[in-house]
Amino acid sequence: MDTLLEINISKYNELFNNLKINIKKNTISAISGPNNCGKTTLIKIIDRLIKTENEIIINDKYIEEYSNEEYSSLVQSVIPEYISFHENTLKEELLYIDSEEEKIYYLIKLFKIGKILNKNIKNLNTKELVLFQIIKAISKSNNLVIIDNIDEYFTNEELNKLYKNFYSCIDKYNMTFVITCINLDSVVLLDELFIIDKGKTKIYGRPLEVLEKDNVLNKIGLELPFMIDLSVKLRDYDLIKEIELSKEKLIEILWN
Repeated sequence: MDTLLEINISKYNELFNNLKINIKKNTISAISGPNNCGKTTLIKIIDRLIKTENEIIINDKYIEEYSNEEYSSLVQSVIPEYISFHENTLKEELLYIDSEEEKIYYLIKLFKIGKILNKNIKNLNTKELVLFQIIKAISKSNNLVIIDNIDEYFTNEELNKLYKNFYSCIDKYNMTFVITCINLDSVVLLDELFIIDKGKTKIYGRPLEVLEKDNVLNKIGLELPFMIDLSVKLRDYDLIKEIELSKEKLIEILWN
């Protein structure tokens, strides 16, 4: 699978020290780590809100080499503290976006926001604002959408529905998604998980493979999802052979 985004930050303040992350095309990848490990700063660097030089490559080209217009069509970031709108209602805001009409209507239906299209943006709650900003980002980007601290605004059940919609967008528009989060329960079914701490990538790979490394995660202060933590302990005692995410199935295995 081809690489879309290459991160190679040799040094940035005290946050990063030889940080390396490669994001594959047409995937959903999660970046996690303890508080103050630099997740939001990393998103701002990719979004060109913070300037570095020859540290980030997208489609085999350093991000500094793109014009603002080119980069905006490639990359859209959702950073809740920078959310802004130009119009009064969601419908007006969508019409303001320079995007394909077919794509906008597809996203309205996919994310089921028809009932709030005529709602005044000032009357939206935080969750609705973030969701709409995500939809805007998808409508404007041709390649990559990055969402910071996504688990602060949605429950695990809501996140699972969002990720299902993201995969629909990947299938239809060849897009790639990167999210940052603290809650590791929400990333189990994604394509890749990167754990960063003290300026470097500590471990990465398929989420289940990463989450099995409980010694590393516990050491840097990250909590394992309950079912994975329990499965790892039961496996260590030879009570089960594989990680089991379903509580009902785990009970059935132990009962038998």
